[in-house]
Amino acid sequence: MRASFYEGAGRFRTGTAPEPKAGEGEAVLRMKRVGICGTDLHIFQGHLDQRVPKGGIIGHETFGEIAEAPHGSGLSSGDRVVVEPLRVCGACRACTMGAPFLCYKLKVLGVDVPGGMQEYWAVPTDRIIKVPASLTDEHAAVMEPLAIATHDVTRAKVGHRAGLPPSRRPRHRLRGESVPG
Repeated sequence: MRASFYEGAGRFRTGTAPEPKAGEGEAVLRMKRVGICGTDLHIFQGHLDQRVPKGGIIGHETFGEIAEAPHGSGLSSGDRVVVEPLRVCGACRACTMGAPFLCYKLKVLGVDVPGGMQEYWAVPTDRIIKVPASLTDEHAAVMEPLAIATHDVTRAKVGHRAGLPPSRRPRHRLRGESVPG
């Protein structure tokens, strides 16, 4: 299968990689779309070489479909899905306090471990989110950066601080070429 490999600052190489086999609790996705954001630009510039190994496969803003899923996972071949690209321990203080995005052992799929810039990708089923039929493939591919922006606005309690009722709170538009990164 084809994949894109990071080769150091300013260099990627398209090559072949073995097709992944699903491990325990994993599904194999057939990738359809992979976004490129500010984090990927930093990787390309060599600023994250301490995290992205040479030969690593990036891609954390992803959209695909299930190629293979474990029995009982609630996922079926052909399901349209996105990936929440975080691998967390679930046991550290941050995780047990409900802040897994601050996990002491946090790994980002597509940064610290292989990501979605490959034809097929084995992903833990607990990181997979089904996409409703009402979303186009292109819109589904940007669910991850939109989720980050939504999370940030929610955490900032925009409009809540002024004590305004929901009907009087300012409406916000998310703008920019890349939300995270």
